[in-house]
Amino acid sequence: MIKVGVQGVLGFAIQPNLKKGIRSEMIKAFPRKSKVVFIDLAPTKDVVSLIEEMEAADHRLAGYFDHHLDLVREAEINNVNWIKVRHAPIKIVSRREAPSACHLINVAELKKLKADVCLFHCDPDGYFGLLKGCGMTYPAMMADVDILDGGARGVPSKIGSLFASGLNFLGPSYYINPEGYEMAKAGLFRTFERLLRKGFIGNEAEEFVNAVDAASELARKNALDAARATDLIDGGVALADFRPIVGSGGNIAISYWRRLVYNKYGDVLLCSISYGHFGQQVYVSVPRSMQDKVDLRNYLPRGVDGRVPFRVQVPTDLWSDFLAQWRARLPTTARTV
Repeated sequence: MIKVGVQGVLGFAIQPNLKKGIRSEMIKAFPRKSKVVFIDLAPTKDVVSLIEEMEAADHRLAGYFDHHLDLVREAEINNVNWIKVRHAPIKIVSRREAPSACHLINVAELKKLKADVCLFHCDPDGYFGLLKGCGMTYPAMMADVDILDGGARGVPSKIGSLFASGLNFLGPSYYINPEGYEMAKAGLFRTFERLLRKGFIGNEAEEFVNAVDAASELARKNALDAARATDLIDGGVALADFRPIVGSGGNIAISYWRRLVYNKYGDVLLCSISYGHFGQQVYVSVPRSMQDKVDLRNYLPRGVDGRVPFRVQVPTDLWSDFLAQWRARLPTTARTV
């Protein structure tokens, strides 16, 4: 549970698949009869359960701002309709309508809602949405969040890059060391807010930059090692095993690894074995050149779901099933060995 405070609002950085034990612990930390706002959290069944549990504890949904709506997912539409019955201001749209959830919220709106608690996705879009709603911004914030989370092309500002690198590379993986992860991220959020107030000047800013730079450099080194060990297997699949690095508490600069592998093998299906909500799992993604031609959800084994067409996660015990489906219906754009 990652707890932060911004301008008198209590914030919790969470994931939309938050489990019951963590939900209960978090709700106990809410002030009495809290008005709760959700930012950048997909309307999943776990989020519906969270709202039910907080209402049972005498808290109220005050607003919902999200851009993950998938109109072809009937269960998700049902969840949104269920949320709308709460009569709170609701802005749940698709990524096409809003590249980032940060676009959906502003200072006047959050102030009008008189939010006591904000639950936000633990990524740049969620956190910057909280900051924006609380009136804490910097000139390039909206451009940064669209690049970092909204898929826009470009290079984020120094401040945006600093936050994203800190989020990615400070602390261990949540799935290896949850307490260490949460301590590192809570420290990052508090430090970033403090430095934003001070204009990112002074000794603390310099120390923060040095710490993030050192962690980023190590993550790039790990990415280089991982790229050297990435194999091209039949079906135009580049496969890497991140478990030795991530399991020992390390981080990998994924975008750098991706670029190295593409330079080495061309436009291949990128697959990495690591840790996630399935336990040990394979992260699969297609290159930009294939994103309008391939929907990875069509290759998923029965019982495994995916939110977006170009990136999925597969439990390791079902990986051979996915690979067989991929090879059996190999897209013409996929490179073969």
